[in-house]
Amino acid sequence: MRVQDLIPDREALITPEYYRRKNQLVQNRSVTLKAQGLTPAQIQAIEKAQQLPENLALATEIITGTAEAGAQSRAGSNVSERVRGMVDQINWDYALIERLNKAELRTELIPFNLGKAVVQKDPAHNLLLQSGDVITIMSSNDLQLPSDRKTRLVRVEGEVAAPGVYQARPGETLPQLLLRAGGVMPQAYLYGLEFTRESVRKQQQENLDQVIRRLENQAQSAAASLAANLTGERAAQAQILQQQQQQQQQSQIARLKALKSKGRVALELDPAAGESAKPIHLRSARGKAADFEQLPDLPLEDGDAILVPSLPMFVSAVGSVSNENVMIYKTGKTVGEVIKSASPTDEADPSEAFLLRADGSVFSRRAAGFFNSFESTKVMPGDTLIVPARVDRESGYNFLVRALRDWTQIFSNLGIGAAAIKTLKN
Repeated sequence: MRVQDLIPDREALITPEYYRRKNQLVQNRSVTLKAQGLTPAQIQAIEKAQQLPENLALATEIITGTAEAGAQSRAGSNVSERVRGMVDQINWDYALIERLNKAELRTELIPFNLGKAVVQKDPAHNLLLQSGDVITIMSSNDLQLPSDRKTRLVRVEGEVAAPGVYQARPGETLPQLLLRAGGVMPQAYLYGLEFTRESVRKQQQENLDQVIRRLENQAQSAAASLAANLTGERAAQAQILQQQQQQQQQSQIARLKALKSKGRVALELDPAAGESAKPIHLRSARGKAADFEQLPDLPLEDGDAILVPSLPMFVSAVGSVSNENVMIYKTGKTVGEVIKSASPTDEADPSEAFLLRADGSVFSRRAAGFFNSFESTKVMPGDTLIVPARVDRESGYNFLVRALRDWTQIFSNLGIGAAAIKTLKN
């Protein structure tokens, strides 16, 4: 007996687990819909309009009027998860024969190329089997495959001609996939394109967890040091103030723990493109190759997500400002004008203000350089100006600022958005 006799074709490698997973996806949908209290007419409409099980939840929400923002994103995520979960990716370049050497009573490992043996019918890899041999087929879960041989599923949504979940080709880049998805729509805002990556999200979350642990250690050390120095008649009052301060700090740390990194990759696009003859944020027709010249040739990985937003006509300011409402964007609007419109509070520190760009990058006063004015920097649609508070008075909010030293670190390294400012302030 040889390898081909045991594994005659590809289908022989399909395990019962595959069919079990598949049956779970194509189970009787009518029973599920009836359990949700839908009428026969609604069930028929769903089954007619939605043939794929991954669209079932979204279709149900639309029919019953319970659709909410982000439903399409969830459906796209479910497609990716279900495709990955259907079958394990086989390593066709490597398999093992485990053989007992009866003369020496030890196990021998004999590698061979599974693809050449089963698919190409290569006699050199169609090895002769012996009694007691065990063939081990490797999957991507056992050994990490080369990137070109991995299944890379990328979610594309927003202002594109054909949103969906795409299998990225070997070496395919961000601009190339957008073109394959039909290009972008006229109202697409490429400067604000949100590109998220799972590996980046995990790293950002690790950075955030490290910051939280450091803050907890600093708070405990400061409390222990202060307690050791409490003496005299005012020790009781000082202890009460210390407890209040610790409660504030613990509350802020708890809110910081609630924040989750997004995994967004800052594309660092050139804002000057918005002032060019062909603005990157305005489109008169579906995107062509020339439209994506500003986008980096970033190779895609499994789990990447691309969201092309529509053009926002506003900028916003958050932090220690009296007016946190969004402001209408006007061409040529500067940081100084946004600061003036936002009206910083008495405790604000405008000298430490920085700009969270729509492309995910951070632009601070230090980045503006010695000869350039931060206030004269032109803002782009979707930009957010962040004005931190001075750190000359103690509070739970300023405890975080002082401990982290640099607000730009929070947004650049930890992957949290401008909405986190409101979470930490409240």
